[in-house]
Amino acid sequence: MKYIQSLKNGYMCGGVRPLGYISGAKPGSAIIDKKNAPIIKDIFKFCLEGYRPSEIANEMNFKHHTVPARKLRDGSLIGGGKSFSENYIRTVILNPFYCGYVYATLANPNSLQVEHELFDGKHDAIITKEEWQKAVNLLKSYNKEGHNYPQIRDTGKYLLKGVLRCNCGSFMSAASTGKVDDNGEKYRASEVRIELAFFFQKKMSRPNG
Repeated sequence: MKYIQSLKNGYMCGGVRPLGYISGAKPGSAIIDKKNAPIIKDIFKFCLEGYRPSEIANEMNFKHHTVPARKLRDGSLIGGGKSFSENYIRTVILNPFYCGYVYATLANPNSLQVEHELFDGKHDAIITKEEWQKAVNLLKSYNKEGHNYPQIRDTGKYLLKGVLRCNCGSFMSAASTGKVDDNGEKYRASEVRIELAFFFQKKMSRPNG
């Protein structure tokens, strides 16, 4: 697959670069955005100092006010302008791109089981792999301790999970909407990225071979 080969070569396959990066000259490449990379460093710094996501969000809103917009290849801007939220902080911390990886979501066609694979990226890392692993461990510990941390595992069944792809070839993840049905039952929002990060972490810790 073209998008898998791109990842194996260390490049992203479409999509907007995460905050802290801008598109490079080569398709799929990314270079550090000197203006916004310090924001990412601040988030990880607070996390490694023991701040929880909600506390980090408060610190970031005080220091930086709002999330900056991200720059597209054509120079236009997308997103930004919103306050830093607890969920946004978690999303940043759990993204292995910041420690130098690109990743693919793969599926076993026989069982439709989704697997995730890391590849060394060509982009420069903003944090070290050790820092990323430690930050993920901290989030995992907060979840176990139950310190106002939302339930991560979602028990709902999604019939098309592992089947639908976006136009870049990546599999779409499932999430509930939080809406209320005709019986007044509320659907819980689900967060799957943290499980993805834990999978990455286990894969990174395995010895070669």
